[in-house]
Amino acid sequence: MAGTHRTISAPGEASLDASGDRLDRNLAALGATNAKVAKAIAQSETRPDLEWALGIDGLISCSMTDTWGRKTALASKKKPGEEAERFARRVDIDNAGVIVVKGFACGHHVRSILERGKSSSLIIIYEPDVALMRAVFERQDHSGWLSDPLVAIVSDPDDAAEIGHVLTGSEGLVTLGLKFVEHPPSARRLVDGVDRFEAKVASAVRGIRTNVITTLVQSDVTMRNQIMNLDRYVQSQGIDDLAGTCEGRPAIVVSAGPSLRRNIHLLEQPWVRQKFVIIAVQTVLKPLLARGIKPHYVTALDYHEISKRFYE
Repeated sequence: MAGTHRTISAPGEASLDASGDRLDRNLAALGATNAKVAKAIAQSETRPDLEWALGIDGLISCSMTDTWGRKTALASKKKPGEEAERFARRVDIDNAGVIVVKGFACGHHVRSILERGKSSSLIIIYEPDVALMRAVFERQDHSGWLSDPLVAIVSDPDDAAEIGHVLTGSEGLVTLGLKFVEHPPSARRLVDGVDRFEAKVASAVRGIRTNVITTLVQSDVTMRNQIMNLDRYVQSQGIDDLAGTCEGRPAIVVSAGPSLRRNIHLLEQPWVRQKFVIIAVQTVLKPLLARGIKPHYVTALDYHEISKRFYE
């Protein structure tokens, strides 16, 4: 999607009073690409403890008070749009394919980053306070940009699967660089989970980069193997018939390493194979068979010449 420049829709109407119609428009837009977060917001209660203001530019702002009585404005009360544009100009967009913004707040700064990036970066927003987002969605129409496929929101700092999901399809952008952007008014309220979130994002990005680099380096080997195995592809049945055959059953994935040596005896018990689906990587097939353990499936993912020796 990088390079497909387009104009981001201007902010929609805003009001200090909550509106169900406005909420529905925002959730519909968000749900098109972030269904999980949209559902969490729809099912949450709104925050009743926020103080709202309407700037002279027609955009909302709000303030919240923490348990120690400290009040924090999440956006400028007079010109939140202008403040958001200044914030976006400080983000080094040219050297990052993925920009992680810590804090949705009132959303204006996210939209400004998206507008400045001209669809050249994936923007991930970490915002665990779904009640805050619901309150904002009830008052500010962000539907013009929430449906952009290059915008993703993550609300659970420990949901590695969701983090991986939002990065899927943007592998090319991931290789261009990762940048974490702190939204200062949100920093204090996000302190509990933000480190865990950053660690999971960084881990997912490292994995994607490794896969991309490996694919590029091994592309000639991949093409050669595919051509040489073409007759087998045509004659073999394929794996479509396996779809759903183990649905509802828990699985054990067996790979090489110290933990296998310590625990391989547990797999020898007959009831394990009856209750679980055992999936083995090719490097452990021979050790398992030597112990009388017959896996249901063996993966053959490594296309190096030496890999065929595990079957010979």
